[in-house]
Formats: sequence, structure tokens, C-alpha cells
Amino acid sequence: MFFATHFYFCFYHTLSNIILRKVETTYSRGWKRTMFTAAIVCLMAYTTAYMETLTISGFPCYTFEDRSLVYSLGSAFYGVYFIVSFPMFYRLGRSQQSNTGSCRPETWFEAATESLATGMLVLLLLDFIRVGLGQDLQIKLLRPCKLDASTTCAPFTGNFC
Repeated sequence: MFFATHFYFCFYHTLSNIILRKVETTYSRGWKRTMFTAAIVCLMAYTTAYMETLTISGFPCYTFEDRSLVYSLGSAFYGVYFIVSFPMFYRLGRSQQSNTGSCRPETWFEAATESLATGMLVLLLLDFIRVGLGQDLQIKLLRPCKLDASTTCAPFTGNFC
């Protein structure tokens, strides 16, 4: 699944770009559009995280002690990644010739710096939320394929564990 990750993350972010571009071109600039865009990003982030959590739960190697907690709170935490990455991916992909001004990085160094800053922002947001809730959040993930080596599939055999 490692190599497939690239494709489905590109798919998520491409869909988010289409929606964000539609919002930007349909509505005139102002605080209402900004608030609407923020709401759309939050909705897309939670929906994407929830759907990914839901689909991976069908994989036999993943079982959860408290499924509803994983679907609700786990998806909200995972959605933080998308709250940051959807707008950044949109920002990186916009044309420098747009009427909103240049926002795309000019060099590889700038792109790397912005990517690393995005990762750090996600890390900080996750930690602020965890500390803000005042508790250590532990969601136990029972992974029989990791706990019992006999259930692990050999790679590229086509067999399912």
C-alpha cells in the first residue's frame, strides 16, 4: 500500500483544488468568501479523514477497540492534516500569472521550506489540540498482522491475510 498512498493523496488534493478553485472563481473576494472557504476546507478535511478511516476498517489487519471513537475523534485528528494540506496544495498549484498575485514558490528551496513549514504546522496543531483537551489521547489499534506473524502476507503474492 505504500506506493498507492501517493496516488490516493494526489486524488484527494486534486479534488480539493477543484472545489477551492470553484469557490475562488465563483464568489467575490471578501470575508464571507474567506469564511466559506474555511468551512469548505474543514468539511472536506473531516469527510476525507472519515472516509479513509471507514474504508481501512474493512481491511482484516485493522480492528479497533472502540470503533465509534476512532470514526469520530480519530477522524477529526486525522482531518487536521488535511485542514493544513488542502489550502497549501492549492497555494502551490496556483498560477503565478493569476490576478491574485504570485504565491507559488520560485525555487526548489522555497518549495521545500514551505513543505517543511506545513508539516510543522500540522504537528503544532495536533499537539495544541491534545494539550487543549487536557488529556493523553490513546486510541488502541489492534493489528493482528503485526501481533501474529502467521497472519502476515508475503509481499506481492496476491494473497490476503
